[in-house]
Amino acid sequence: MPQTGKARAMHFANDVARAFMGLSLLLLAFLTVQTATRAQGKIDQQVALLGHAEWSVRMQAAEMLGSLGNKRTVTPLIEALNDRHEDVRAAAKTALSVSRLAAETGQITRMGLNACP
Repeated sequence: MPQTGKARAMHFANDVARAFMGLSLLLLAFLTVQTATRAQGKIDQQVALLGHAEWSVRMQAAEMLGSLGNKRTVTPLIEALNDRHEDVRAAAKTALSVSRLAAETGQITRMGLNACP
């Protein structure tokens, strides 16, 4: 049975909609990977800055890592608790407490930190 013009138009519209949906999902996947890659780069950059010669740079890096709220930042922040400068240690402790990251990873009691309510 031959298709009418209306039926062909409906099939074409469905094909276009499926193609658009596929492209949308592909774009969403791409953007998700891009966002994760950028976040990863920001974490790596701030972790590297924890080793900077200037204490103020290390302190700001600890603060930034705490604001990112990523579990990958816990170990570097714990290591920063042993920094030679008091303000860096305080920033690391605050970052771990405020972000609740140490609590989420089960390390908060070992460090003597209090999670914020």
